Amino acid sequence: MSDDGPSDDRGSVSIPIPIPFLNRPENIVRYEEGVVLVLDRRVYPFERSFVRCDTYEDVARAIEAMVTQSLGPGPTAGYGMAQAARSASGRPVSRQARALETAAARLIATRPTNNQVLLVVGEMLEAGLAALAALAILPLGTIAPEGGYDVMLQALSVCIVGGLGSTLGIVLASVLVGFAQILTATYLETHWMILVSLIAILVVLVLRPSGLLGRQKQLEERT
Repeated sequence: MSDDGPSDDRGSVSIPIPIPFLNRPENIVRYEEGVVLVLDRRVYPFERSFVRCDTYEDVARAIEAMVTQSLGPGPTAGYGMAQAARSASGRPVSRQARALETAAARLIATRPTNNQVLLVVGEMLEAGLAALAALAILPLGTIAPEGGYDVMLQALSVCIVGGLGSTLGIVLASVLVGFAQILTATYLETHWMILVSLIAILVVLVLRPSGLLGRQKQLEERT
């Protein structure tokens, strides 16, 4: 023993603590190259066997047969949607959308009272349809987040200038605003066209808030 004080000769021992089998998501259900493998809860823990599902229909039948239980049906149904999307790839966009909707309806019907299945399948269906919509619109031109601002501003200006509740007023405002924008682009520059809509909105709101042929007073009287 040295003069520096007593020393502890006991070494630290690392004891690995195993993670319970069901705490690993891949042990409940997993997706491998288009195939869904579902842990068969009907025989677990006596056996650790997985049911192979090659299509979303196989997944639906497995859920109905109680192959997966507890928190398993949600992700299992989600993988079924992935299978449906994979099998429908290469078809026309409309047929892909129809295939996703059919698969979603089938998977939700397996456990109508399971909110997890409804949530997962619904979110995947929304994501799939949004992606297909983007594919359909993409050939029409470049997509940009700010691309709809000009259209929205023009629509707003036409509604305000024409007047609420007046179809004829909106048509008249469309002609007037469009003609003013053409003149602006012809004699000035195109980037000044946006000012036409803004000026039209300001002038109408100051001089005639109800619009050219608006029916604001009639609407107020009805309410």
